[in-house]
Amino acid sequence: EAEPIEIVVENGAMRVASLHLTGPRTDLSVTGGAELTGDRNTNLEVNGTADAGIVGYLVEDLRMSGPAELHASVTGPMADPALNGTFTLREATFSLDSPRLDSERLDMALRFDSERLEIEQLEGSLNGGRMKATGGLAYKDGIHDVDLNLSAQGVFLDFPEGLRTLSNTDLQFHSVEDNLVRLDGKISIEDGSYRERLDVGSEVMTFLNGSGALDFVEEPDPFLSRVRYNVAIESENPVVVDNNLAKLESTVDLRLVGTYYRPSLLGRVVLEEGGEVTLAENRYVIENGLVEFTSEARIRPSLNLQARTQVAGYDIILRATGAGDEMKTDFTSEPTLPEPDVISLLLTGRTLEQARESGLNIAREQALSYLTGSLGGRIGSAAQQGLGLTEVRIEPNLISAEGDPSARLTLGQRITRQLNLIYSMNLTDSGDQIFVTEYDVTRRFQTKAVKQSDNTYRFDFRHDVRWGLADSPQRGRRNGPQIRVGEVDFTGDLKMDRAKAVDILGVQPGAKYDFFKSRRKVDKLTEAYYAMNRHEARVRLDRDKHDDTIDLHYDVRPGPQIEFAFQPASVPGGVRKQVEQAWNRGVFDLQRQDDAKDVLLEWLYGDGYLQAEVESEVAIVDDDHERAQFLVRPGVKFSNVELVFDGAKGVPTEDLELVLERTNLRDRLRADPRDAAEKLQRYYYQRGYLTAEVERPRFDLEPDTATGKVVIAIKEGPLFEIGELSFPGVKAVTEEEARAAVLPPAGTPYTPEYLEEALRKLEDLYWQKGYNDVLVNFKLTRREDAARVDIEFDITENNKDVIEQIEIAGTQHVSEKLIRRQLVSKQGGLLLAENNDLTRKRLYDTGAFSLVDLETKKLDKADAPEGVNPLLLTARVREATPYRLRYGAYFDTDRGPGAISDFEAKNVIGSARSIGGRLRYDNDFREARTYFNQPLLMGLPLKTTAALFRSREILTDFLVDRTGVSVQQEVEMGREYLLQYGYRFVKTHTFEKVPNDFLPLDITTNVAPLTLTFTHDSRDEILDATKGNFYSHGFEYAPAQLGSQLLYWRYFGQYFRYKGFFKPDATPFDEKPPRAKVVWAGGVRVGISNGLQGQEIISAERFFAGGGTTVRGFKQNELGPKDFFGDPDGGEAVFILNQELRFPLVGIFEGVGFVDLGNVYSRWDDFNPTDVRSAGGFGLRVRTPYFLIRADYGFKLDRQPGESGGAFFFSIGQAF
Repeated sequence: EAEPIEIVVENGAMRVASLHLTGPRTDLSVTGGAELTGDRNTNLEVNGTADAGIVGYLVEDLRMSGPAELHASVTGPMADPALNGTFTLREATFSLDSPRLDSERLDMALRFDSERLEIEQLEGSLNGGRMKATGGLAYKDGIHDVDLNLSAQGVFLDFPEGLRTLSNTDLQFHSVEDNLVRLDGKISIEDGSYRERLDVGSEVMTFLNGSGALDFVEEPDPFLSRVRYNVAIESENPVVVDNNLAKLESTVDLRLVGTYYRPSLLGRVVLEEGGEVTLAENRYVIENGLVEFTSEARIRPSLNLQARTQVAGYDIILRATGAGDEMKTDFTSEPTLPEPDVISLLLTGRTLEQARESGLNIAREQALSYLTGSLGGRIGSAAQQGLGLTEVRIEPNLISAEGDPSARLTLGQRITRQLNLIYSMNLTDSGDQIFVTEYDVTRRFQTKAVKQSDNTYRFDFRHDVRWGLADSPQRGRRNGPQIRVGEVDFTGDLKMDRAKAVDILGVQPGAKYDFFKSRRKVDKLTEAYYAMNRHEARVRLDRDKHDDTIDLHYDVRPGPQIEFAFQPASVPGGVRKQVEQAWNRGVFDLQRQDDAKDVLLEWLYGDGYLQAEVESEVAIVDDDHERAQFLVRPGVKFSNVELVFDGAKGVPTEDLELVLERTNLRDRLRADPRDAAEKLQRYYYQRGYLTAEVERPRFDLEPDTATGKVVIAIKEGPLFEIGELSFPGVKAVTEEEARAAVLPPAGTPYTPEYLEEALRKLEDLYWQKGYNDVLVNFKLTRREDAARVDIEFDITENNKDVIEQIEIAGTQHVSEKLIRRQLVSKQGGLLLAENNDLTRKRLYDTGAFSLVDLETKKLDKADAPEGVNPLLLTARVREATPYRLRYGAYFDTDRGPGAISDFEAKNVIGSARSIGGRLRYDNDFREARTYFNQPLLMGLPLKTTAALFRSREILTDFLVDRTGVSVQQEVEMGREYLLQYGYRFVKTHTFEKVPNDFLPLDITTNVAPLTLTFTHDSRDEILDATKGNFYSHGFEYAPAQLGSQLLYWRYFGQYFRYKGFFKPDATPFDEKPPRAKVVWAGGVRVGISNGLQGQEIISAERFFAGGGTTVRGFKQNELGPKDFFGDPDGGEAVFILNQELRFPLVGIFEGVGFVDLGNVYSRWDDFNPTDVRSAGGFGLRVRTPYFLIRADYGFKLDRQPGESGGAFFFSIGQAF
């Protein structure tokens, strides 16, 4: 205070005789008075100046500085006073941490009265661009008559973190009918990039599931509940994604719609052709990619992706279509392989020897989930940062095309977009090392050099040529003049050589201009000043655009050198660094000191000094040197401080402690007591305790004993239940239908999770009836006397979408008839999202199309029934390129030269059929193959594959010629069933390179079986199931009538069942539903075969058992008959029974107890399920964040003389 405050009360009136406040850049005075009786008229004035930094104490993470001027008066009766005044701010600065916003030269002029606020001026710089706002709003009796306008040009944003954009914005926030407030306008993205790592297993899949991480929920604000969105978001140039997951460009055309509490997106994001997506160890090239947003009610992205990769000489095609849990994924290959073989290729780099006996299945979404598990991502994230590498992964098999499938450590560095270096070492054999250099001449011309694990070298190239499709789309960055740097100048005292500043910024007149690079370089120059101890440095970049150049103006304010002094306590280097960083972020001295003291106190509190004190002051040494002095008094170091939740009864204290741990507040209760209380109170709200009150932590400490306790007092209040439900606006469905969709059991507590699920169920109910634009809002009424919450679901149904017409566009070789047969939606039917997803899948399954886009357009029909949107549905397709030639050659220092080529023609003979051929030639193997694929048969999804081949395998002393033909058909029956059947004929001729006249070897054998396989899979996870079952039946029959000389029949069946027990309740912190604690797993496998007409079954068709996945206690294939040399001979029949109980131990460790029974029978008629060998044992499972490690030891329960006692097995994943 500049002088003592004096307020005089006399004769029924109050008069301010003296009220004058002064401080740093502050000079405020209050004058006037008020009547205390009668009409109680008021006449008060406030005038003066202050620093805007005071706002930073009112808004968290906001820092402001600048001269503010306030003139305000309050006149009239106290019951209804009249307020008038102005507020101005000149040449101010402000900074906000999240999202990162920095503004300088901010000028603001506000005028206000008792009813309305008007913005007379609000303009300044914003993140390198310029912004301006105008308009006003009324605030008497609630906010209304809103009319605000915001425009911004050239604004840089790093939000969400990692997504860096340069954009122009034009927004209008204004009142509309029905007492709503709507945000209209457009955000135009000039340039954008995303280069941060992504954990695919959590972040990406969470986004595709259409939901974000669960956050604490507060009761809706009345004003925010009235806010509606209608903002266009478009990209002028493709947004670049370049990180561990993808290297691609995407075009954005979206619209932000919905409400404040339930925002949504409409529109699409197009992933440009030729981009790359990395899933686990495989790099896929995008052939088409589209993410569509079609729901106004919630963000529900629908993915439409086709991408291709190469594994072990096969092209693997990934197709993903659909939204969230309804997403459908398919893996196919060229040349065609059964899907279990395709998935095995992706996981191990090898096909299955016998697909019918594998544990892999048709659960595509499970396979995708496994592939996208961030095994490399989690380890790689830290290792990449530490090593400066672009790839660091530990996986069961990262480079399967180059080495055996085993756990490998792989380090990679992408030198340029075209050049990639890889080093891989087998973690179980340090001598097994592989070096790979990859160089992409073009997207479809790749070269590779490999130093193999046996110290030989291989060099190869591959070229993919496609042609025959007219009007192929040209995508990519818009053409236009290349912008170059014009003038470069500086203002301010640099405090360093200009040449050094220019060198740090890396800009020269005439150089190519890169906005994001220029922003990064500004940060780098600022950090250079920090390194010079100029911790108050500020560098601002202004740009002047011309036709093809841009001038760069750098305003540099280095500030004084800051010396930090700490006494008497010694402060660690890491904490000093944090103090410097806090000072760097500051805007004015007082705020910088407070932030620095917070850092020091948080460090001391975290070390147990719970009564520590820190004081600070800034001393001016000279004109260019200041000293920030901190008096640090740690006090007593406390230990064994107990945390007590006083009053917690309805919510377990373990859950409350978990809240503090997961929000990183457990060790910051002293430093941030308000945040801790707020988080706990919001968590109580989350659990249904809507009137709970949580006080800030109270520290009851005993310095003499260095002990104490932290008490958080809680008044829980009642647990609120769900009360009355009402449904105004319901017409298309009955109120009974709506109520049945959301009605909970009696006595169900009210929680935000229930409300969110109820809204989803109501939306789903309407979507199934074609009301795709339905809007479901809500109003909550708390009845505290009854501890109930009444919910009013306010439903705006809008019109029903009905398909009036269907058109086909984009066809060249494929007939419209084929496309129309695959359409699930029919003319006159409802427009349903799931029908569109299924249509896309059907059309992609034909293999005839590289893009399927279903567009709808409202028809202008005067005779349309009331409440109906007549729609035109256009199926716009882009056919796959008809002709494709892939060829390549290699030179191996051990095997010599080799070459391979593959030609394919799609659609040229109609009905999406394809024909092709493959040639391969090297020193060890030569092959010629032709094939024919047909995805449909008479319009039905019956896939037909036929192949004709001839090959020669060159061994040391022998030649093996094979000539054959195969035909197979496949049909999917729902999502869980697959039926495959076919016929193959193989003629094998084995003979000597140099004939032996004494004992010549010249054998010709024909094998010609019919095959039939039926598979069902309902497991929840492919490699670690907790529920569901899997069974398959495989048959082979090879009679002489079909041309077979090896005459036999063969059956193999398997059944696995999984059931979980003691599944824990979900918590708000679970990224996915918790697993059952205890799992019972059981399985049975039966195989029987027999030769026909007295023939013996050859070794390749016999059954074997024993090992880590069959009967543990016996080594691999050890169970059953032996030959003359004591080696496993296999048998004509097998029986295996497994029972296993999986249970938790401690932390990431789990235990397993198992019993395995089984046997291999020499003759099929010896099959006897009671004649078995038995083994039992225990196992340990280590559930790392990356994969499940398995160690089992099985004991022979019926050990025979001369046998070992058991066997040990170590692997990844469960035994079955």
